[in-house]
Amino acid sequence: MMRLPDDLDKALWEDVKKTEEGQQMRYVSSFERILMDQGFKKGLEQGIEQGIERGIEQGIERGITRGEAKLIERLLQQRFGDLPAWARQRLSLASESELTAWADVVLTADSLESILGSSPH
Repeated sequence: MMRLPDDLDKALWEDVKKTEEGQQMRYVSSFERILMDQGFKKGLEQGIEQGIERGIEQGIERGITRGEAKLIERLLQQRFGDLPAWARQRLSLASESELTAWADVVLTADSLESILGSSPH
């Protein structure tokens, strides 16, 4: 690596300092730029990876919930016959906790309304 003579090196850094003060900018060396670029790329890659993982997790959770709703729908149909539109809608919009509660009583309940609540009429 080549090095500037001391007097030129000192003059260079004085000019850089004056330029920075005048423009209120900090000099970023090539090495610092490379490190910042690498850090940005690594952060971007990690963000994308985490986003993909989160998307997969949400997709799996949604799939499990839909499967539970379908199973409860089949059990309700076998027990009470064709389901009215409001019951199918309640099942499709149900939360995980609602599905769990309904699954606990689907085989012993006396009526569809006692499981899902009354129709919205």
